[in-house]
Amino acid sequence: MTHRPIWAVNRKGDALADGITNANERAAVKAQGLGQVELALVGHIHNFTSLDFGPGRPGELVVGTGGDIQDPSDLPPPAVAKVVIDGMTADVFTMGRFGYFVFDRQGKGDDWAGVFHDLTDAVIAKCALRGGRLGCVGV
Repeated sequence: MTHRPIWAVNRKGDALADGITNANERAAVKAQGLGQVELALVGHIHNFTSLDFGPGRPGELVVGTGGDIQDPSDLPPPAVAKVVIDGMTADVFTMGRFGYFVFDRQGKGDDWAGVFHDLTDAVIAKCALRGGRLGCVGV
């Protein structure tokens, strides 16, 4: 868990691209790795974004939806894309929406299920972390 994302996306209209946030942090992760980390849970960017890189890199979940003026270029509807981020392709789900996210462990294993709620408490997205793979979808 960290405040600033290691990896991120920039959104301009429907286009998503690598949103380099901290080159030093990225370099440190490349040099030292993240060991057994399966998910980086971060904030800072005022949107909700999931990135799944597959087995070569842990997923990242950006939950920066607690309240501030959101970037007008990052408003609903959600976007889903494959984006090359720091040299690896990620499956990306992103949306700009105020709300909160709840992540619950499933049973006694390493699987997690999460739900994003908007300000009316409606479920807007669901996520799963299974076997080190992160996936989020809008509902």
